[in-house]
This record gives sequence, C-alpha cells and structure tokens, in this order.
Amino acid sequence: MPTGDLNLMLVFQALMLERSVSRAARRLSLSQPAASHALARLRRDLGDPLFVRGSGGMVPTPHALRAWPQVESALALLDQAFRPDESFAPSASRLRFVIAGTDYMEWLLLPKLLVRLRTVAPGVVVVGRALGRGELHQDLERGTVDLVIGGPVGIGPLPPGLHARFLWEETYEVLLRAGHPALASGLDLPTWLAADHLLVTLHGDLWGAVDKALAARGLSRRVVAGVASFLTPAAVVRSSDLMVTLPARIARELAGVAGLQVVATPIPVDPFPVHAVWHARTAAAPEHRWLRQLVTEVLGVAGASE
Repeated sequence: MPTGDLNLMLVFQALMLERSVSRAARRLSLSQPAASHALARLRRDLGDPLFVRGSGGMVPTPHALRAWPQVESALALLDQAFRPDESFAPSASRLRFVIAGTDYMEWLLLPKLLVRLRTVAPGVVVVGRALGRGELHQDLERGTVDLVIGGPVGIGPLPPGLHARFLWEETYEVLLRAGHPALASGLDLPTWLAADHLLVTLHGDLWGAVDKALAARGLSRRVVAGVASFLTPAAVVRSSDLMVTLPARIARELAGVAGLQVVATPIPVDPFPVHAVWHARTAAAPEHRWLRQLVTEVLGVAGASE
C-alpha cells in the first residue's frame, strides 16, 4: 500500500466497506469519477486489480485482503491521534502548567488555585512565571507558558494566534499607613497632590495611569520612588508617609495583611481590563480548557466564557 497519499488509503477503506465505487464515492463525498481515478492509481501503484466485479459488487483480491488489516489498523491509529481527547481526568493528571503574570496576579491567583488543586488535582504542578516584556506571543506559541493573567502591561493588542477571555475591570485605590496625617481630614485632592508618592513601574519610568489622569486636568504629583513589584509598597508605606495608588484588588489584600489603610482616589482614574490569554494551539485541548475554567472560578469571576 503506498504511504505517500493518505487519500488513497481512505478510498481503499471505503471500497472494502462498501464493495461499490459509487457508494465509496458517496461515503467520502467524492464524485464517482474521482473515486474511479483513485482506484486506478491504487491498481497501478500496487500492480494488482485489488477489486474485481462480482455478482454482489466489487470483490477484493487476495492482495487487497492481505493489506486490509494493516490499512484498517493504521487508519484507526490516525483517527485516534487526531480525535479531540475528551477523557482528561484532573484527579489522575500529572501535568505541569506555567502561568505568567505580575506578582500582583500571582498573589491573587496562586494561593487559592493551589489550595483548590490539592483537592481536585493533587498531581498537577503549577509554576508561576514573571511576565516578560514583549515575549507573550513567543512564549505561548513555544509552550514555555500555558496561560497569561494580566492587564494592559505586557499584553496590549493581541497578535494573531492568541485568544483572550475578559476577567474583570480593575479600578485603583490609594494605600497608606494607618495614622497617616492625610487621613485626619480625609484624603482630598490638594492633600493627595502635596504628598510624596511611590509608583509601581514595570518598565522603569515614573509615569502611570494616575499621572495620565492628572495631566488630563492640568495637574501633576510628586513621585519620589519607583519599584518593580506590586508587593513592595506595603513595606514602604507602612514605615513612611509615602502613599501609593494600586489596583484595588491588590491594595485591599495588602491592607488586610499589613494593617494599612485603603481610600478612594480623589479623582477618577481610568480602570483597566484584566484578561486571561492563551495560544490558539491549546484552545481546544481539554486539559487547558479545564485549567482556564478553574482559574476563573478561583478568581471569583462570574460569567466569564471563551
């Protein structure tokens, strides 16, 4: 049996099952001349008629009968290899997933996700990885990262081949120490602008969403320090009169564990969307669909769907 053309193997299979060129053509959605041409190629390549006319239709020759078990087995293996695997069992899995994001996203996700995994998939390993600048598409395409959870930093417009699921819209709040002088009369705009500010800067600049909102009103603030982590500000503001404006979810988490105060920003700051991002090559894989669904559940995202 020639292996260079899979279509010929399919025609051979259809003829063995149907014992009729016309019925084999219908089975494969081919025209009858196309099926006849394929049979002629098979006969020429193998040097055997393969099927001859009989009273009940096309009768396979001894050569065809000898080849049939191997062809049937090979096609069954191919069908199994390319059929979507719906048998993924989380409880028995030993898979390893890499999830990329900022330390802010890691703080929000991993504690809850790892606790959940100990119950539903104790053999699954999850590795958190920093979100590299400009590497999103390549990492997802190569499979070095399975899923990205993040806002606009490091993501931006999605290149072809990437899929995204909207998770939530993140707002901003101000984090400062309990007993901060600014809290005595409430954090109004003049007090906020006069304060010394800390900024989380993943790219090394000292210009963020707050500064953009202020500039739109002809205002500015004094940023005296920048850090690359969303977690460092808790230690800084706890021991100083600096204040920091952070995404609301992480601000509240840090306030809870560090005894800090969270207040609203004195002016509106545009929120940003948070997405889960993955590559098209993993879109239909049941284990990846399971992971993405589990992530949305532990993050408390209602109604998120692909």
